[in-house]
Amino acid sequence: MATINGDNGDNFLTGTEEEDIINGRGGNDTIDSVDRPANIFAGSIDPRRDEVYAGSGDDTVTGGKLDRLIGGDGNDFLSVNFNFNGPVVGSGTPITLTLNENGTGRASDGTVIKGFEAVNFNLSDTGDNVVDTGNVRAQLAGGNGNDTLTTGSADDVVYGGGGNNVISTGGGNDTIGGGSGIDTVFGGDGDDTFGVNVSTDGSDQVNLGDGNDTVRFDRVDGGAGNVRLTFTSAEVGNGNTNDAGSLTNQDGGLAVRVQAEDADGNLTGPISRYDDEGITFVAGTQGITFDVRDLVSGTQRGNTFEGVVLGTNGDDALTFFPPFRAGQDFYYNAGQGDDTITAGTGNDFLVGGAGNDTMIGGLGNDSYVVDSLGDTVVEGVDGGTDTILSAISYTLSDTVENLTLMGTGAIDGTGNALDNSITGNIADNRLDGGAGNDRLTGGGGSDVLQGGIGDDVMQGGAGDDVYAVDGAGDQVIELAGEGNDTVRSSVSYTLSDNVENLVLREDGDLNGAGNDLDNRITGNDGDNRLSGGAGDDSLVGRDGDDTLLGGTGADAMIGGTGSDTYIIDNAGDRVIEQPGEGFDTIRSTVSHTMEANTEKLVLSGTDDLTANGNEIRNQIYGNDGDNTIYGDDGRDLLFGRDGADTFVFKAVTDSDVAVSGRDIIKDFDFAEGDRIDLSGIDADFGQAGDQGFQFIGTDAFSGQAGELRTKFGGGNTLLQGDTNGDGAADFAVLLQGQQTLDNGSFVV
Repeated sequence: MATINGDNGDNFLTGTEEEDIINGRGGNDTIDSVDRPANIFAGSIDPRRDEVYAGSGDDTVTGGKLDRLIGGDGNDFLSVNFNFNGPVVGSGTPITLTLNENGTGRASDGTVIKGFEAVNFNLSDTGDNVVDTGNVRAQLAGGNGNDTLTTGSADDVVYGGGGNNVISTGGGNDTIGGGSGIDTVFGGDGDDTFGVNVSTDGSDQVNLGDGNDTVRFDRVDGGAGNVRLTFTSAEVGNGNTNDAGSLTNQDGGLAVRVQAEDADGNLTGPISRYDDEGITFVAGTQGITFDVRDLVSGTQRGNTFEGVVLGTNGDDALTFFPPFRAGQDFYYNAGQGDDTITAGTGNDFLVGGAGNDTMIGGLGNDSYVVDSLGDTVVEGVDGGTDTILSAISYTLSDTVENLTLMGTGAIDGTGNALDNSITGNIADNRLDGGAGNDRLTGGGGSDVLQGGIGDDVMQGGAGDDVYAVDGAGDQVIELAGEGNDTVRSSVSYTLSDNVENLVLREDGDLNGAGNDLDNRITGNDGDNRLSGGAGDDSLVGRDGDDTLLGGTGADAMIGGTGSDTYIIDNAGDRVIEQPGEGFDTIRSTVSHTMEANTEKLVLSGTDDLTANGNEIRNQIYGNDGDNTIYGDDGRDLLFGRDGADTFVFKAVTDSDVAVSGRDIIKDFDFAEGDRIDLSGIDADFGQAGDQGFQFIGTDAFSGQAGELRTKFGGGNTLLQGDTNGDGAADFAVLLQGQQTLDNGSFVV
């Protein structure tokens, strides 16, 4: 046995391969007891044992196995390699070691440790080691077994090694590496750093506890790639406050699930799980980025990020700080509490979480999640193109461009003077672009979209949407099958495809046109021109002198008050007018019978058409064809125009003897083929059957029923008929101009 003594100076003392007693004495000594090779069975006791007494200085001791290591009074550092690899195959011997608060303890292999303030233990065997260094500052390196490594309140460095390890680091600011196994890590209260090698590490469960902790991701091959971070708890803050109750797998209470992605974005490799309290995830190898997602929706939170910073349930201040590089893209999630987030110059994603939060962006294209009326977003001028994702009704501040509504509530979104992009959620939203050339997208509900000043693009999506159009440059986009939609326009407007209804607003004389659907088009109080287009349309003029053109299809047209004009081109077209709503005109390219309360009918084209009046005083005009014109009751003005026209009278009441009820044929021309049809009137009421009339020229009635005569006066011709033989006229028709008639002028 060798005895080696130092003096009171700073000594470097090295033991022999025999049993040594080394006494460092008073200086700051470095002592190496020598780790002798041991050709013994694992677990046996090595009789060759060192005893080291470091003395009172600040000493560094490197121990072997089976040693007695005593630090003394100074700040001593101990480094020990526990290396059991005996000749028995597979016989790795585990080490069990617990140090008390004075750095004193005995290992299960017989090593005695006393009085050290810092230790470095390297467990390189394959056994399942249990080491607890107490509050001594420690560096621990686990072996290939399933080690249990525990440190205390000092700032420790722990590496798990190859097994499935349990690592608990206590309250210091610790540096931890799990290794290639499936490790369970408890970080304690300090500001801990956990290192991950994406290429080699196993599936870990990591709870770094309280403090501002960091998880650093590296690749052993130095390559690039994404790491996907999935939030499995709504408490992290995603705008859906009830997510947690709907999740069946909370990953053991750890809220962040981590897994590598391949080049195509597919998940690959083991899954690790982390807590979400005060952690920063950073890339140690350049090229590693984080793909942040929400488990409930699967929504990707922006692009990939170089770092992810998570707050606590307190009032946090999260700030972009060195060693991060300017321009890196970061994801911030402050969690609960009234937090302040200050981003850097990258394209950052800021989530305040529960509470009244202040989120301050930088120069990049930042995104903010707002879920409280007390949340504040601060963006400077020229601070990038920024987006608010809001779970509440929200109005964009002056320097933020875009707004997306989240969740399922019926909330509203309002823009500003910039060119905004505003997107609704699945509920009924009201979106208002304000000034600027905006793009509004409704989402799933029955939305109200108002572009405001500027040339706006509005797309309602599914649901019965309402669009407010106020400029000729506004565009409405609807896809087929997306509900029954309405445009309310203060300018003349033509419906775009797949929009059903149009309402003209304000007081101007505006025009409204439909599309190929069955449209309902409503005018305002001005003089409107409404055109239905294809489809079976409903046109409503309201006030004003309106022109209503149904277009192809069987259309219903309601003029409202004012002297309205209706364009008829289909036998199924209908006109609806109420009494006292003006002098209304129908222009028709097909045969038509005037609806109640309409006053004028004009036939168009050259076809041989029939025009029938109603029970009030009408004006009826034929076209250039051979028309059949019937005035019905009332004092009607009848115009045949060109062609061989037939003027029909079906009853003596159709044209009274009195001037107030007498019809006038304005352009009768026998030479052109015009005729007067009296076949619907029985010429002699006194006889059975239907009797015909006899024309007697200008002679007076003889008292014989069934006589027709003419009488001239004032340059016009009055046709009279006697149907009861009393020698007096029972009906009369005035023919404008002096006409020469005979029996051939009549259909009797």
